[in-house]
Amino acid sequence: MKYIKYLIILVLLEWGCGSSNRMQVTRLGFEPEEVQESIMYALPQTVLKITLHYQQSVFIPGPYAVYGEKFLGIKECITERQEEWTITGADITSFIETDPDHYYVINVLSGTLPAEPFEQLVRSGYISGGSIEVNEAFQVPREGRFIQKRNLYPDVTTESYTDQRVETMYKTIITDTSFVRVPVSRTVLERKTAEKKAEEAANFILELRLNRFELVSGYIEVFPAGEAMEATLKKMDELEEDYLSLFTGKQFTRSFSRDFYIVPGSDDKPAEVRLTRFSPLRGFYSSGGTEGIPVMVETIPAGKTKGLRNLMPRNPEEEKYNLIYYRIPDVADVCVKWNGETVHCQRMNIFQLGALTSVPVPESDKKPLR
Repeated sequence: MKYIKYLIILVLLEWGCGSSNRMQVTRLGFEPEEVQESIMYALPQTVLKITLHYQQSVFIPGPYAVYGEKFLGIKECITERQEEWTITGADITSFIETDPDHYYVINVLSGTLPAEPFEQLVRSGYISGGSIEVNEAFQVPREGRFIQKRNLYPDVTTESYTDQRVETMYKTIITDTSFVRVPVSRTVLERKTAEKKAEEAANFILELRLNRFELVSGYIEVFPAGEAMEATLKKMDELEEDYLSLFTGKQFTRSFSRDFYIVPGSDDKPAEVRLTRFSPLRGFYSSGGTEGIPVMVETIPAGKTKGLRNLMPRNPEEEKYNLIYYRIPDVADVCVKWNGETVHCQRMNIFQLGALTSVPVPESDKKPLR
């Protein structure tokens, strides 16, 4: 009994002599005067990188566009140069930066700050020890270029560019008693008219189609087989496409990509942000202009942390001790819209839409944070 009494006294003395940890979290700049040491940290925020993919299409009329319906029955021929721009898609990625509105300070009033809760939150990405490295490169997009050709329509005909025309001339011959006019014929070379060359090109297309039909149907005596057959049909298709472009025109397309960076707000209600303006006729406009159709980014929170937002404070509470505050991200649908259509939609975590919560710090820890 005597030894048990001494043991209880020893335990009480050891417990009484030990100093418990006492700390308070405040916003940066509001540290208490009695603080012994302090550690600053910050909450993360989500930054969205939106990559828009778009195309420019240029339509160039063919030299025989006005004769397409007359010789081939084609009505949809390009008659003047046109441009068309369109957004073909989008990619959305996210990365973490330090939220400049949420710098906090852990103020140690007595004892030491245990390391385990703080380090665990840093490893999980819920807080940052002052700054977060951004693993994203800001690259200037490389835009494609058209392949320029000196002659867009090299195969305009299979015949000569000139026609032979016979003219009748009259030669005057002087005789002993009179003047006699004698008819004389001569051949004159003259350039063919555009209509004439268009007719020849149309006849070549029809003849090419007939030859291809006979080749496929087996009406010819020498019948190619295997790779020779495939190569022959491919070349005939290419020739027909080239000659048809003399009437229908040609189209050239090049692709572009452009990056935009936005920081979603902290409001837990659906929100729209105008990313830029884009016109089907001219492409991108300046963000401050009024021309073009707006490209909108809509953020629709799922409300997974709505209950926590209603119960928990928005900022660290005063007179609360031994708590480390962090933020749980919420889930949101991020959609890119243009011209009344949804270009891309993606579900992702966004920290600033989440709720502020806290984790208790034990009063003692063998491993202090230094």
